[in-house]
Amino acid sequence: MRLRHLLYAGFLLLALFSLPACGPITPTPRVPVKPQPNSVGTPTAAPGTPGATLSPPTSTPIRTPSNTPVPTNTPVPTETPTITSTPTETPQPTVVNTPAPGPTIIVEAGTGAGRDQYNEALAKWRSQSIQEYEMVIEYASLAPFAGTWTLKVSGEAIEVLGYSRDGAVPATPPAGVVGAALKFLTVEDRFALIEARLTDVEVSNLDKRVNYVVEYDQALGYPSLLDIIEADPRLQDQQNKTSVKRLTIIKRGTPQPQEPTVTATATGAAPTTPDAASPAAPRETAIPQPSVQPTP
Repeated sequence: MRLRHLLYAGFLLLALFSLPACGPITPTPRVPVKPQPNSVGTPTAAPGTPGATLSPPTSTPIRTPSNTPVPTNTPVPTETPTITSTPTETPQPTVVNTPAPGPTIIVEAGTGAGRDQYNEALAKWRSQSIQEYEMVIEYASLAPFAGTWTLKVSGEAIEVLGYSRDGAVPATPPAGVVGAALKFLTVEDRFALIEARLTDVEVSNLDKRVNYVVEYDQALGYPSLLDIIEADPRLQDQQNKTSVKRLTIIKRGTPQPQEPTVTATATGAAPTTPDAASPAAPRETAIPQPSVQPTP
């Protein structure tokens, strides 16, 4: 036993003496570990280990797209686009006219009496360039279609808007009295009837027995009253009268002042205007007139 202890102590001493002869012990260097790109603040070696280093925290890089388009300015049109659609017609103001009392004129057949007033009134009416109108006109006569008519006149078209036999209670117009049958009540036909009275040289027996009493509207010039009465007061009045109660202008063109041009006829009769209408039939057919019988 003692011998074992002596041997153990001898080996220790031999080891102590052999260490200095081998030189100093050099530690083996460690290769630093590269941090991973996605690691944030992760140490590369344990603390306290020789040669250990800590990498600083790294942030995840933000990628900016390099091909993002740069917005450009919105182009501003330099020209106004041309409108190709048909513009709508601007509504015209409605003009309502109530006839103003004018001087009463006696138009005699074939003498030209009342010509100046007629020319002035016709020029005033034409200067309005009226293309469409409505009128309330009373026709007093022994005819079955006498009464108060409300008409809409547009060129040659005539539309019945209302009818009353007594001027108060609406009624159904007599059968067949529509359209062209009511042309004798229009403003244009009133002028044509008066023109025929002024210019006709060959006066019929019926025309000799009646007088035309006329009144023109002071504002628009149309005949507001046309009363055909017996020239001889001894004869019975057959009552044939038209009177305008109201006229409404619906549509008209550009008003153009028009001066009447007076020309003389070849026969030396009363002067007439160049555009005056001339009836194709005798005057007594222009407006319905019952036959006149003398009182015995």
